[in-house]
Amino acid sequence: MSADKARTPERGKGSVKEKAKRGRRADAAASEPAARVAVGPPLLPRVLASVLAGVLIFLSFPFTTAPDSNIWPLAWFSFVPFLWALEGARKKRGFWLGALTGLVTNFGGFWWVSGVVRDFGHLPDAVAWPVTALNAGYQGLAYALFGLLYAWVRPRGRAMHVLAVAALFTVIEYAFPLIFPWFLGNGQYRALPVIQIADVTGVMGITFVIVAVGAGLYQALRALRGEQDGPVWRPLVWPVGLLAVTLLYGFWRLGDTHDAMAAAEKLSLGMVEADIGIWEKQAQNMDGRSKILTLHRNLLLHQELSKELADKGAELIVWPESSYFPLGRPAAKRVADFAVGLTERGALVAWTHDPAAPKDSPTGGFAWRIARPKVAAGVADAARYEALAAEIDRAWVAVGARGAMLRGTPTGASALPAATDADLHAVAVVAAPGWDEGDDGAELLVTAAGDDGVVVTGNETVGFAVVPTGVSTPLRAVGAWGGREAPAYRAVAAGDGGVVLELEGCHARVGQGGAASLDRGCDVHRAATRGVEADWKAVWARPGAELEAWVVGTGGRVLHRAEGGAWAQEVTPVTTALTQVAGDAERGDVWAAGAGGVVLRRGLDGNWRREALPSSADVTALTLDARMVPLAATADGGLFRRDASGWRAVESAGVGEVVALTALPFVLVDPLPRDILYLWQGRTALPDLAVFDKDPSVEMIVPPNDRNAPQRGFDTPLLFGGLSWQPAGEDGRRHKFNTAYMLDHGGRVVGTYDKNYLLVFGEYVPFGEMFPSLYDVFKQSGRFDAGREVKAFDWNGHRLGVMICYEDILPKFTGRLADQHPNIILNVTNDAWFGQTSEPYLHLALAVFRAVENRLVLARATNTGVSAIIDPTGAIVAQTKLTDAETLLAPVPLMTGATVYGRVGDLFTYLAAFGLIGYVVMTRRRERKGGDDVGTAPPAGGGRATKTQRRTA
Repeated sequence: MSADKARTPERGKGSVKEKAKRGRRADAAASEPAARVAVGPPLLPRVLASVLAGVLIFLSFPFTTAPDSNIWPLAWFSFVPFLWALEGARKKRGFWLGALTGLVTNFGGFWWVSGVVRDFGHLPDAVAWPVTALNAGYQGLAYALFGLLYAWVRPRGRAMHVLAVAALFTVIEYAFPLIFPWFLGNGQYRALPVIQIADVTGVMGITFVIVAVGAGLYQALRALRGEQDGPVWRPLVWPVGLLAVTLLYGFWRLGDTHDAMAAAEKLSLGMVEADIGIWEKQAQNMDGRSKILTLHRNLLLHQELSKELADKGAELIVWPESSYFPLGRPAAKRVADFAVGLTERGALVAWTHDPAAPKDSPTGGFAWRIARPKVAAGVADAARYEALAAEIDRAWVAVGARGAMLRGTPTGASALPAATDADLHAVAVVAAPGWDEGDDGAELLVTAAGDDGVVVTGNETVGFAVVPTGVSTPLRAVGAWGGREAPAYRAVAAGDGGVVLELEGCHARVGQGGAASLDRGCDVHRAATRGVEADWKAVWARPGAELEAWVVGTGGRVLHRAEGGAWAQEVTPVTTALTQVAGDAERGDVWAAGAGGVVLRRGLDGNWRREALPSSADVTALTLDARMVPLAATADGGLFRRDASGWRAVESAGVGEVVALTALPFVLVDPLPRDILYLWQGRTALPDLAVFDKDPSVEMIVPPNDRNAPQRGFDTPLLFGGLSWQPAGEDGRRHKFNTAYMLDHGGRVVGTYDKNYLLVFGEYVPFGEMFPSLYDVFKQSGRFDAGREVKAFDWNGHRLGVMICYEDILPKFTGRLADQHPNIILNVTNDAWFGQTSEPYLHLALAVFRAVENRLVLARATNTGVSAIIDPTGAIVAQTKLTDAETLLAPVPLMTGATVYGRVGDLFTYLAAFGLIGYVVMTRRRERKGGDDVGTAPPAGGGRATKTQRRTA
């Protein structure tokens, strides 16, 4: 039988041997110096030490509006007063002392919360500051929890191992949910050799080392004062070793990463910071005129700064979060087809953009393709269709033999109800009066013309009716005006024998029995063409209030209907038949074409000039595509495109002869639908901002599509923040999202990303969906829906990881983004919410670690600062100020981003947690083996601690 087992029956509290043992312990304790009494310091010094610890911590982070205001070495000493305050404290007191340290830390670091509450919650300072204190108190509970658990798990009668102290704090900091997430290690963002371990351990590894060093220093001081057993150097062994490993790894990793950066492909990245405050950005509290001018000037400023970057060679430009607020409705497309055509064999062909094509390709990245071998596939009739028209990008109308009318969409075609059996040769589609031209949701009106003087008008909702024209000659052409500026629906039909008809108010309505009938106000009359005779072949009606039109025909004749309704012949340099006409409504250019490959262009001076088409075959179709690029087809199957250098042939193998063309135009949308594929690129030069400030009317003559385009004055790919929406669901509410859009050099939407983590009271009100009336209380709060996906955009053979606002301070979220294998991380953010406070620099400090953890460049574009480019080592290679409009331009490496942390995540913290559990279990087991009375040593001289001494603990 072992000695331990032999003693087991005698280990009762009252046994003689046990009493003797306790007596020997008391004698031993009595021989120790009085300083070894572990009851700890009095309460007031504890409180002051707790406050000092909190001050040291928050001073190690940015705390003023000056760059690099943090005194980062202070964090390494912060746990000396903190642990001194907790020395000998019981659990309850440990909790409150920790809570005090946490309160001071978070109040000093997050004092700017008061401004957010005041400005966006419309609450007085008397409420805003207590709310700020409440936030600080809640966030400080992590320190309170540490104080409580430290008092509980600390071994009785001896010091807690420095690694256990570090593990305890690290695990609590990691697990505690914060409103504004931050970690102790974040304050070291300027100590580059220290923070390199983040690519293995995450920022928690840095916290661990800091706390271990602080605990080691504290215990060494206690040993120096004779308050702890052992030599002074013993508590420093592990901390010094950890720090040495951290620094050695850091210096090695810095060199290794710099080598990888030097070898990586570079991207010339430009960022725009327009220095537009939160109220100015939204033009809050301004009258109508000031609001309009402010919003438009904001956009012009972003564009002017972007043009400067583009001129300097930027390959990608980044605007901040919610930077795109257009004055009006932007023009967008939801399909990649920019024009469609009909072939002589009845096929539908499409002029389609290929996003993979290089920017400098001869066709601008476009090519013809056969969209449908049979345009009317699936439709019962087999009529031959010979004319096309469209007003929106997702639908077109074709007309042909025996009155056939066809409506086509990207997914198919359907027959429209026929109103006549006469052959139809021309068709026009416009927005009904009262709707904007090209309005995405506009009511559309169709007008077709054909044999026997037939004109048909209507739409698929009300049906179609025949207009009594009073003529019987074939009508070969039709054009129409509609839209918001048109006083009434008007059209021009022209044909053989010099017939030109003007129609006003001739649109169909639902009549008796549900059949379509003409509006009673329909008026048809012959135009006064002053004796100009020709067989008219084509009409182009220029949209707008002027009701301007051109009619072309045989003999090279052109009729122009000018403002006021007068018709006049215009002189052309040819006498051959002109069979096609099309124009650019915004710029005023008009093209005509016809027999023998003749192409004419009418300039703004009103003169027609001939252009060289590389074909002598008859031109059978002419249009301007959605981007206002002229396209032509000839009878020998040729297809042509006009660019800045003139007309060029386009590959057309297998297409055949094209007999009709029409654009699938951009449509006007509310900013911005979630399903758009393209945004209009402005073609009008940017004004000088000084000129605009003096005379804003210089922008009023700019076409609306140009005025509202994000890319204007430059075509460099652009990433910007804006608003997106999706149609109302079952709740009847249109859902809004805070979205990042990326456009390529052609205005194509490369990708969109919806912000996942919304800003409380700025973008949503907690419990607001459950209690919608809360949004009436917090009127300045937005009401956005959170995104659900993490995305990286594919672009030019690389992947661009995108995040919005404070998502860049969330390690787990960034880890999800890193799983998408980006080559760079782009963050669009808006720290203007917080004004000129320390928050932008604190945000930057927290974001630095995402670059190190993933070994990727992190580029941050902000509205008012601090915009920055952070390289994969965590170095801030460029940054802006909190004042003035600025740009950043730098070559940045596109890295692969593979790291240990990226693969294993927060494994280090979990290992620390398991190690801590093991330490506590072993400590408790050792204490049980050592006896129930192992604990705080009695006062010098033996006996029990006094009541006062127990109370101070």
